[in-house]
Amino acid sequence: MAGSSIYDFLDTENAMIMKKELGLKRHRGEHSIYEINITAKDGSQIPVLITGAPIIRDGEVVGKIGIIKDFREQAKLVKELKESKAYIETIIDSIEDSILIINHDYRILKANVAALTRYGNNITEKKCHEITHHSSRPCWMEGEDCPIQGVFTNGGTWRTIHEHYDEGGNKCYAEVIASPVRNSEGKVVEALEIMRDVTERVRHMDEINRRNRELILLNSIASIINQSIKAEEIFSSVLDRLMEALDMDGGCVFIIDEKTRTLICSCHRGIAEQCTSTAVRIKLGSDIPGRVAVTGEVMTSSDLSSDSRISLSAFKDTGIKGYCCIPVKGKDRALGVYCLFKFKEHFFTMEEERLLRAVGEMTGLALENIRLYEEMRIDRGLAEAILNTMSEGVCTVDTNGVIVSANRSAERILGIPATNLVGRDYTEIFSEPVEGDACPVVKSLKGEKASAEFIPEKGKGDVIHVSSLPLMDPANRIYGAVQVFRDVTREREIDRMKTDIIRSVSHEFRAPLSAIVGLSEMLIDGDIDGTRAREYLLTIYEEGMRLSEMVSELLSISKIESGKESIRFSNIDFPEIVESVKRVLDVPVANKNISLLTEIDTDIQGFYGDRGKLRRLLLNLVDNAVKYSDPGSYINLRVRYSGEYVILEVSDTGWGIPENDMANLSKRFYRGTHGERTKGTGLGLALCKEIVRIHHGSIDIKSRLTKGTTVIVTLPYRRLDDA
Repeated sequence: MAGSSIYDFLDTENAMIMKKELGLKRHRGEHSIYEINITAKDGSQIPVLITGAPIIRDGEVVGKIGIIKDFREQAKLVKELKESKAYIETIIDSIEDSILIINHDYRILKANVAALTRYGNNITEKKCHEITHHSSRPCWMEGEDCPIQGVFTNGGTWRTIHEHYDEGGNKCYAEVIASPVRNSEGKVVEALEIMRDVTERVRHMDEINRRNRELILLNSIASIINQSIKAEEIFSSVLDRLMEALDMDGGCVFIIDEKTRTLICSCHRGIAEQCTSTAVRIKLGSDIPGRVAVTGEVMTSSDLSSDSRISLSAFKDTGIKGYCCIPVKGKDRALGVYCLFKFKEHFFTMEEERLLRAVGEMTGLALENIRLYEEMRIDRGLAEAILNTMSEGVCTVDTNGVIVSANRSAERILGIPATNLVGRDYTEIFSEPVEGDACPVVKSLKGEKASAEFIPEKGKGDVIHVSSLPLMDPANRIYGAVQVFRDVTREREIDRMKTDIIRSVSHEFRAPLSAIVGLSEMLIDGDIDGTRAREYLLTIYEEGMRLSEMVSELLSISKIESGKESIRFSNIDFPEIVESVKRVLDVPVANKNISLLTEIDTDIQGFYGDRGKLRRLLLNLVDNAVKYSDPGSYINLRVRYSGEYVILEVSDTGWGIPENDMANLSKRFYRGTHGERTKGTGLGLALCKEIVRIHHGSIDIKSRLTKGTTVIVTLPYRRLDDA
């Protein structure tokens, strides 16, 4: 190699790089480090790192020393690093969340595709708060928690939710996670910020919180109304609660004096004395409160002082800006108004107006009830009359728990005369609640509102719901408690029946549905074909028909019980009905070689009833006789006349009914001991019972195991004049 030129080992491109380095650095007498490729003997390119230093003699550069280092391993590593970096950037760009790399100056160094799409393509080198907040200052200067500042200050990961703006200037919300990016020395040099759009979630939570606040406010106002029977106390407390909930500076309440047709200020907060002196009385139709009292509509203003709709008002020159006036509505007229105000501008939202309107209606009804109560106190006889006409039982006790009064409904519900109730300790009537909670009377005598359910007499089964409230004198001292109770036995029984029916329906539907679904899947998958497929289809058909029969019978029972099933009276031709029943059951009767005998009195004429339902009655009874009989058995169907009654009798020589099944025969879905041997809905007898009931008849079942069963239906002889 001695005597050769370095350029002999370089191609044109690398030779230009070296000439440039030698020309610049040699002329300046500087050291240089650069990477080029040299050509090996086999013609391949070898990456090398050249470190050059000038040779200086007498102050002049006379040559240069070059140290060449094989850089193949390092070049390979650099290539792999570049490929890894490109792969990582591809992954980052595929992430739907916005990702930013931000330096100490809050400038965006890098952004993934999601961030560029959300905030614009030209966001790099701009400050993050300019892009996401549309602000010239970092968000921490505006009093917000800045995750980027947190990363650079404390070096930890920070998480928060920020209000941002997208490229179109639309307000949105982002969940921000900021993490430190450290150099090899562990120093935080940059911040990685991941932002996920949570706008819908935040708005949903805001809506939930808003509704919760409304419910809390309405519940607290309802509690205020329920705890007092004094209008002044209610209005004062409600006004305080509204001011707190809406962050108002003050307010007042006006009550209408019907005699003078004026509004009189009942209570006020935060209003200057000169204002209350001029606004203590306002004529109906005058000023804002007077107009609202007449129109019954809410009126709001974000800035009362500049509102062109209002020219003259006692409130206009008081410094009030945000203002609203709400009517206190009774059932058919306004009884007064609430006024709320703020010394700063305040825009009342539609939600706030709706809430205020509801509060006005609640307090209006409360005021009407208070006035009614005061009128009732004037005439004790009227009060007692009203109490005695209430369907709920009402009784009161003194502080010792002794019953001092009871209305007529209390006598009826408890089954005890009022003379026997008054003077007794309440524990003799209301002992232990059903659920084992503390007695509500005890709680109400301590100033609490409470309720519970009782069973007055063991074994009787009646359930009484009792609500108890404390009685307060004008000094807010408890002098007793009042109990309001009602008989909820029927409601509890209906709840139990609903539960039983749902449980039974679910249980009875499960078997046929499982068969239908299971066999259908096997047929769809092609596992079954030929004769077995036909058998499976027949089973599916039979189970489907059984489901249809159950639904039909359930609907019939439901309609009859609810009174929605109309009864179509017509002259009944029993021979025709019997023949129809025989035709329907001809196949099952023939399959079992059963002898079905019929006997119909010819004297039965002019009997009126519902043909369809009577046919269904006989069809169910005969069908049961066929199902629960062995081949070769006898079934006898008789229709006979007996005095003022028609007797329908179905007897068989079948299996008979075990004695322990007899009490449950008319229960829905009950199929008894023989249920495993036959298919059925367990609804037939229940439907028969309802059909007999709407015909004002009775049904009697007699049976002996292995000897057979006889069902006797007795129907009053209903003629055309009775139908």
